[in-house]
Amino acid sequence: LVAFAVAFSWEAWESEKAAQLRQLSEVAELGARSMDSYFRHLEIELQVLSLDLNDGHGRIEPERAYHLLLRFGKYHPDLRDAAIVGIDGRMLASARAPPGAPLPGAAGLPGFSRLREALLHGQSLGIGRAVPGRTDKEWLIPLAYASRDAQGKLRYLICASLPLAQWQSFWEGAAPAQGRTLGLQLDDGDLVSRHPLPANAELEGAYAAPWSGALADAERLLVSRRLAHYPLSFHASVPASNLHAAWWARMRYPCLLLALLLAGGALACRWTQKRQLAWEAERERGERESRELNRELARRVEELEATKLEIESFSYCVAHDLRTPLRGIDGFAYQLRKDYGEQLGESGRAYLDRIRAASQQLGVTMDELHKLSETELHAFKPEAVDLSVLAREVVAGLEANGRRNGLEWVIAEGIRAEGDIRLLRLVLHNLLDNALKFTRGHATARIEFGLWPESRDGKPVYFIKDDGVGFD
Repeated sequence: LVAFAVAFSWEAWESEKAAQLRQLSEVAELGARSMDSYFRHLEIELQVLSLDLNDGHGRIEPERAYHLLLRFGKYHPDLRDAAIVGIDGRMLASARAPPGAPLPGAAGLPGFSRLREALLHGQSLGIGRAVPGRTDKEWLIPLAYASRDAQGKLRYLICASLPLAQWQSFWEGAAPAQGRTLGLQLDDGDLVSRHPLPANAELEGAYAAPWSGALADAERLLVSRRLAHYPLSFHASVPASNLHAAWWARMRYPCLLLALLLAGGALACRWTQKRQLAWEAERERGERESRELNRELARRVEELEATKLEIESFSYCVAHDLRTPLRGIDGFAYQLRKDYGEQLGESGRAYLDRIRAASQQLGVTMDELHKLSETELHAFKPEAVDLSVLAREVVAGLEANGRRNGLEWVIAEGIRAEGDIRLLRLVLHNLLDNALKFTRGHATARIEFGLWPESRDGKPVYFIKDDGVGFD
């Protein structure tokens, strides 16, 4: 029973874990595709802007560049600080500075140096880790597009910034599961964005250095998918406590049932031990009282009394003590299936059905054992018995439980025998009831009781014959 419980618990754990990972995989796959599509769209928009800026000679005309950057910002309100920067770090145009106004150096642009290095190594769109802005300290995700000449040489960079708060607000609705974390991380470990941050983490500490463990701030289940066109990975994770809670929700009722079974077994064992001690005490007491009698007679009487006590105790146990917990098991299993069947699932309901069927079968077995014990305790009283009349009485009792159409009883007349009428009635009841069961599937059936024409070893042979299923 314990081994089964361990195996069932392990299977439930692995099943819940697989379900959690499957959900995380779907979220991560969808998130990675969405982020990749977003950046691809943004790269195309920046490419169009680069083509508009190109005057055919690779030069930037300030007036025209300023208006193009303003138009770009109008169509992309989610971006900040659109600017054109040369590879030497000198700012060539900015949406914030009209033509003729002094332009700041690009050294102050968030993440400029690292973005320039990435574009010099062949990337078309560079994405940096989140950094605080230069003026209002708004946290931004720096972006840079590489404008190249016909030979593929980098001419200048088109830079912009994406507010971190905008992504945070979007992800607030995209991570509804309790404790679920979504994040975007560069291949070098730098964190681009994460929602939500741990309660004890601040923005400066979260984005200032690479994160170890792929966004893991505690024991978590995590699934990662890399973007198809950019050096970024999308992460989705949930706390391991979610898995524990889901596993316990599935296992608590089976565990409760197991505890009840173990407790019942312990009580039964304890009861048996007490009964054994009582039997031993009774045996010793009987030995002390019978020492004055003839040793042989005392031994026989003692064996007979001990056997009778054991049979009576067993009969009482089956009829009373064991029936109450058995009804409790069947009743609680029924109530558990009725009240919580939908939560247990198909396999759980099947287990409860098997428990109920086994307990009901055990009840039938106990009834038969009780009848057998009563029969053995009954003194044998031989007498002349009319088996034909006795068989009709048994048939009448069987039909009292429900008469079946199409069933024919054939009972021969005048069949007599000598024996204990109580035992003979029990034999006929069991055999006729068995024949009734084996003919249940027939629309028309015939059950016959009679005397075999030939005797065997000088003794009459009686038979009960039916046309139902079974052996010939």
